Amino acid sequence: MAPPIRSSAPSNTDYQAILARQLEAERQARLQREAEAAQAEKAAEAAKAAQAVTPQPPDDVGGRVGSGADWVKFTAKQDDGTAAGAVAASRGLLEGRPVDQADADAHTTIVSDAPDVNAPESSKSLMLKTMQAVDNEPFEEEALKKLSPSDREKYLDVKDVIVNDGPGGNHDAAALLSLQLSLLEGKLPGGSAIGGEQTTLDGLQTLATQPLAEGVDRFTLVSDVVQELAVPEAIAQQNFGTCAPTSLEIQLARDNPSEYVRLVSGLASPDASVTTKGGDTLKVEAGALTDPSPRSLSQRLLAPALMELGNGTNENYVDGQDANVDANGKPVGGGLTVEGVDLVLESLYGRDFTFASDLTSPESKAQAIDFIAAEVNHGRSVPVGMAWGEGDGGHELLCTGTEERDGELYFELVNPWGRVELMSSTELTQRLWDVNYDPNVKREG
Repeated sequence: MAPPIRSSAPSNTDYQAILARQLEAERQARLQREAEAAQAEKAAEAAKAAQAVTPQPPDDVGGRVGSGADWVKFTAKQDDGTAAGAVAASRGLLEGRPVDQADADAHTTIVSDAPDVNAPESSKSLMLKTMQAVDNEPFEEEALKKLSPSDREKYLDVKDVIVNDGPGGNHDAAALLSLQLSLLEGKLPGGSAIGGEQTTLDGLQTLATQPLAEGVDRFTLVSDVVQELAVPEAIAQQNFGTCAPTSLEIQLARDNPSEYVRLVSGLASPDASVTTKGGDTLKVEAGALTDPSPRSLSQRLLAPALMELGNGTNENYVDGQDANVDANGKPVGGGLTVEGVDLVLESLYGRDFTFASDLTSPESKAQAIDFIAAEVNHGRSVPVGMAWGEGDGGHELLCTGTEERDGELYFELVNPWGRVELMSSTELTQRLWDVNYDPNVKREG
């Protein structure tokens, strides 16, 4: 994959002007909301007294819908079912075209390869994303109506950063589309974080408004995180050997996005630290914000910190070397062991986890394959470690589903290289090393 570079639409495009006018209209509407609410309350009381029900235009959420004519157009769009089409088009632009490409080295088939967060984009791609964001506005407005007034304000705070705070006043088209998509798919405000009470939207607003550590750019941070929440499979380790923590980040962003945001928010703060649900303190690793890697800003903050957590007390992770070192500073290898993955899971979720390793016999491998299939078929993703490629290297991936092809069972694997792949049951059985899982789940049978 190409190294990610900040994607911004040219400031002189008509689409940028449209978005700027849109945001200004939203701000004006927010200033008028108290007066309008009071008027609406009076009108409602009068209508009730008269025992009459008169159709009214929808609330002026965002300052663009209000007249009777606008209301007719607005409701017509909702009635004809195009909101679902807008969601599908937005997700298609963010996930990229479906692929079906064999990876001979890994013995997998790549089925999805979403653009990396902040990857360089063509002017056509930026234009399409910006046009889709404009087309999404009526559906965005209706979805905002369903939020509380407080949550609307939070959403607009986040959108403000994405639209106005980029270099030269530019916006990030992919981030704007990602924010809209999360709203339209009902993921905002979202549930509570594992380690706190805040929702996903609470956490995003915190990112948009909190004091930040030196070297943390707000526009980049907010833009990166909203894209990763919309398409967790785009979270990528890039050129660092952090496949294990990155796979766990993907799992967390899928299962509890509010906690993902909470952890990133703490690490991005002036304290440069955050406490996990399990009580461990994560800290920003030295050099992580300034190394020349193409990782997203959120990945720079979180992946090295989780590597350090998984190493326990015997080894230290050095981001600049992308290596674990012993007490004498001597490199002792990279990556995390299955025990290290277990430590990270227990800390992130604040409960006991366990693992199956030393899967060498045919019986143990067959049992593990059956277990993984049962887990993912009940909606529980599974971190798996395996031999990768033709050499003796290993890799950690997140198993998320199964499907049949030509009569054979295939496992869907989210590769922390930023893509989704299929591996046959036969191939996975041969390569599988270990499986981490939650023993507290009540399992069928």
